[in-house]
Amino acid sequence: MRSIQRQLTVRILLAVLAIAAAAGAFLYFYARLSLVEQFDRTLTAQARLVAGMVTCDEHRRLEFSASDAEMAEFRRSHRPAYFEIWTDAEAPFARSPSLAGRDLPRPASAGKTVPADLRLPDGKPGRCAAIRFTPRSDEDDPPGIGAGPAAGTPGGLPTLTLVVAQDRHELDETLGVLATSVALAAVAMAAGAAVAVVVSVRRGMHPLNELARQADTIGAGSLDQPFPTVGVPAELQPICFGLNNLLTRLSCAFARERRFTADAAHELRTPIAELRALAEVAIKWPNDTSGDRNYQDVLHIAMQMESLVTALLAIARGDAGTLPVRMSDVDLVKVVRDAWVPYEAAAASRRLAVQWDLPDAAAVRSDRALLAPLVGNLLSNAVAYTPEGGRIVCRLATSVSAARLNISNDTEGLCADDLPHLFEPFWRKDPARGGATHTGLGLALVNAYAVALDVTVEPSLAHDRVFSVVVGVPASARCNTVSVMAGNR
Repeated sequence: MRSIQRQLTVRILLAVLAIAAAAGAFLYFYARLSLVEQFDRTLTAQARLVAGMVTCDEHRRLEFSASDAEMAEFRRSHRPAYFEIWTDAEAPFARSPSLAGRDLPRPASAGKTVPADLRLPDGKPGRCAAIRFTPRSDEDDPPGIGAGPAAGTPGGLPTLTLVVAQDRHELDETLGVLATSVALAAVAMAAGAAVAVVVSVRRGMHPLNELARQADTIGAGSLDQPFPTVGVPAELQPICFGLNNLLTRLSCAFARERRFTADAAHELRTPIAELRALAEVAIKWPNDTSGDRNYQDVLHIAMQMESLVTALLAIARGDAGTLPVRMSDVDLVKVVRDAWVPYEAAAASRRLAVQWDLPDAAAVRSDRALLAPLVGNLLSNAVAYTPEGGRIVCRLATSVSAARLNISNDTEGLCADDLPHLFEPFWRKDPARGGATHTGLGLALVNAYAVALDVTVEPSLAHDRVFSVVVGVPASARCNTVSVMAGNR
């Protein structure tokens, strides 16, 4: 299993180690360069000092004069310094006593040379610096270092080559101590960084682990315990807000589920009680001549229960997205008129004024088997809940893309806060559940059919207490083609 904490720890640790290694390498090479450069400057200073010991008399004869103190470094037995001087004739002019007749390597180039490593006469590693110079005459200033070839022309002073070498043991020891120190510092830093990163990441992940622990304790009975949004890290606040919104939605869903279960049991309890009463009567009085009427009552109750179960099954399938849909071209005007027929007598008996504003035809793309009960439930709801003597208005407007059916009716007691609950199963404004005609599933079925058909259903309540439902149905492709062809003409 992938662990964010482990990945974060490893990545931060690798980054810290890479930075530490880069910093250590830079420090080591910078210090090494500085130490070698300082060593080379010392060699060059020694070379200048030795060059100052060479003079030229009035007869252009070269002389090398040095005091015992100046030559002490070149005479010592333990890690002595070395020098050797050559003329342009490549003949050695002078050597340090430490060479004991041996030679140092002479630079091959006659130009400017740079310090370089070499193997000393005693076989140990060393470093040398070479210079070109002209000796000073007895009456002149100190010699000119790095004079050009013109210095050796007739009438001028000869040009000499000087090499000074020194054992680099101390330099190598210093560089070794530096490398060891940097390596130990890197190891110590790596160990400290590992501990610091692990502890820091673990502490940084503590709020997230605490959030997970709290989420693990939430159950169906504790959905009212929100996650804290104050005092948590800023990165976790959006998660806490999102989880709290999820808990609110879950709480509402569980409440609807409990209410749905209770309402379904309530709706089924009455017909079951009636069936039981009829059965008990038939058993108690088997010779009663009213058996035919009892059978009719049983059939009526069974049909009511079948209608209720069918509606519940349709709603469940609609929520699961498994309602079978067979799309075809449908005349919405004919669907509306056919759906009104079962309710026409009830509207007349309640003296309802019905106003129609329908075109001759409106071709839409839908499933007639689902669209017809959708429209029928809306008309049934309008007839049932319009006050006696009220008005129902049914309008249908068409466009190239859709047809919009508006069914509106006068209403009493309905408020804007009721609109979100209208499409919930078994919801009715009257808490006493008055009336046996409606079970509160009509608008829930409308919503299930609308989702399956990709139809929009928009309820609204006007200030004049007029309740409206606007249904948007996609227009038929054939209708769109005809409209486009007419426009092209």
